[in-house]
Amino acid sequence: MRIGVIEDRNSDVPIYRPACAKARFILDFILGIHHPPYMEVDMELTKKTTILFSPDQHRRLSSLAAERGTSLGDLVRKACDREYGRPSSSDRLAAVQALASLNLPVGTPGEMAAESVPSPDDLMP
Repeated sequence: MRIGVIEDRNSDVPIYRPACAKARFILDFILGIHHPPYMEVDMELTKKTTILFSPDQHRRLSSLAAERGTSLGDLVRKACDREYGRPSSSDRLAAVQALASLNLPVGTPGEMAAESVPSPDDLMP
């Protein structure tokens, strides 16, 4: 089994993991590390597509994914985010400003907490 070294950005100690994705899966299973299928940190993956690569592209991208300790799909998703982007910070700021400009009946933080959190007396029978 080939062993790859993954640099942990939060530590000076390198992490040694199998370079083969199947071996990593088996090792994670043995160690009790479970990854939910088709889930990323900030999104549920529900749309599937097929991308055709040349043999050379597939080899290079698979090797790069193995070096980074990730999947080919994750590598492609991150590249798409970098290339085609998510909303920019200025777009997000404009959306927040648009929401803030709405004239909604909102109380102070104290009033909202009093409305949404019951008092202890209301919880007791």
